[in-house]
Amino acid sequence: MPKTAHSPAARKPASPLLAADEIMTLASEGRWSELESRARALAARQPGHALGWKALGSALMQQGKFADAITALTRLVKIVPSDIGGHNNLALALDATGRPVEAEASYRRAIKVNPRYAGAHQNLGGLLSRLGRFDEALKHQRLGLEIEPQRAEAHLLVAHALREMGQLREAEAAYRRALELQPDFFDAHLYLGLALSDLADFEPALAHHRRAVALRPDSHPAQLRLGSLLSKLGRDEVEMRQCFQRCIELEPRNADGWIALGNELLRTKEHERARQMFEAAQALRPLLHKPAVKATPDFTVLMLDTAGAGCTPVDYLSGKAVYDRNFYCVMDKPSEHVELLKTSGAVVFNMIGDADNGAGILPHAVDLADRLGLPVVNHPRQVLGTSREAMAARLAGTPDARIPKTLRLSAAELAQAATCGALNSLSMPLLLRTAGTHGGDAFEKIESSEPIGAFVARHPADFYYVTEYVDYRSADGLFRKYRFICIDGQLLPYHLAIHGDWMVHHFRTDMANQAWMQQEEEAFLARPREAFGKAQQAAVLAMARATGLDYCGVDVGVCPDGGVVFFESNATMLVHDEKDGPFVFKNPYIARIKVAFDAMIARKAGRAA
Repeated sequence: MPKTAHSPAARKPASPLLAADEIMTLASEGRWSELESRARALAARQPGHALGWKALGSALMQQGKFADAITALTRLVKIVPSDIGGHNNLALALDATGRPVEAEASYRRAIKVNPRYAGAHQNLGGLLSRLGRFDEALKHQRLGLEIEPQRAEAHLLVAHALREMGQLREAEAAYRRALELQPDFFDAHLYLGLALSDLADFEPALAHHRRAVALRPDSHPAQLRLGSLLSKLGRDEVEMRQCFQRCIELEPRNADGWIALGNELLRTKEHERARQMFEAAQALRPLLHKPAVKATPDFTVLMLDTAGAGCTPVDYLSGKAVYDRNFYCVMDKPSEHVELLKTSGAVVFNMIGDADNGAGILPHAVDLADRLGLPVVNHPRQVLGTSREAMAARLAGTPDARIPKTLRLSAAELAQAATCGALNSLSMPLLLRTAGTHGGDAFEKIESSEPIGAFVARHPADFYYVTEYVDYRSADGLFRKYRFICIDGQLLPYHLAIHGDWMVHHFRTDMANQAWMQQEEEAFLARPREAFGKAQQAAVLAMARATGLDYCGVDVGVCPDGGVVFFESNATMLVHDEKDGPFVFKNPYIARIKVAFDAMIARKAGRAA
């Protein structure tokens, strides 16, 4: 039977040149689904020809079909091992499907083929940064910049790597160089704003965030960042709320916008609306996942968080960790996610650490922690017993310690305290503060009961603390407050604050301008036993152990007679490294706290430290 023009045997494969023309047209018009179909057909007809696999890989990548793209791109680089774009795209697909080790190898093959291929250096740098290999990441980003010195994006990527390493001033300079090359570069404005905020340069940070919003008013991350900074500064409440609401309108399935607005409503005591925001966020995303800085995490930690109840600050402590973290917001009701949470961590870290602010939420956290049946760091049941009054009572009689008597009184009890005798067991002067406040807010010293009524009127609250004042001035007339962090029974010094007034907080002092004070603080961090003898250290350790917590901070002073004055001990004290400025000398000592924290978490998770 003769072959006809319509019989299958008479059809000839499409000319590669004709196929290339069609592929280029489909790609230039973004018709990725059609391109995928044409490329599959071409690859099937001519499996030994690179064009079909290359086009198929590109079409699949553009559609987010990364697993399928890996197959096509693997065939491509086998046919043409020198195809640097093929190696680079294969690496991108491998990375997108959670195969970072293979992705790194593919990037390196692309660089071996062409060491001047900037894109592969930059993509490899991004991958290494996510894996916590920051020095290597910066090296490759700088190689990319060397190849493309006039490309704003190359400066941006170097800035990102520097920011990850904590070199914020260097990162700032790189972001600014990107903006010199491209003044309306949205990403550079956005991330420069973040870097400046980390450096506490808030006014210029605000300007760059506002510029980012002006450039892309429909960017929900830009709206969120601007709103968050305004919230942090307590500024422009109307604009702040507009930012958060706009963020939610632009991306209603992004839980971060709902959480940010919820926190703002909580600050203004609009509790019911705040609860609605947090519930909406949890419905969208029960767990906030933060990955480890390595391809295969050692384990996963379930972090129990909540809003507005005084939580352990963990950005530094659990940052750049070798373990994954899943954050879960505890609500004021029984959890609906117990079965999910049972498989979301090898160990639970309870962040809810303030017995006063967390009084309403901690019982629910206790119930949840008990139902999970997992090892718990800082069990919420223990936190419930760490109020100032409870700790003072528990520590009474501690050897070599001065434990000021402390009472927790309702507003009505305090207002009537002078006449009803509620303060008869305390000696003047007294310290008054609202329950649940820190940092010197609503905190005053009184010499008689007369000012109590005015204090209550100025600082309305449900509950107050009344504490005996202990004069802890040193021989030079200055006040010194020491902070230790206790982890699994190990005391680690965190800071020393020296001030001319009895109300001592590090930020209130003039230590940034006094070299001798900085030297004394460093001496304490390096050699705490010189400031605290054996008996004094035992007293501080007793103060920490009395909390029953695995992790806590202890604030103390030292009387002229050597007695250790107890201020407070709880799990909400801030620990962070210094990004810039005169106190960077503290970082090696602060790093020891993070090492001990990670080791404690690992032990609780049943792993060798």
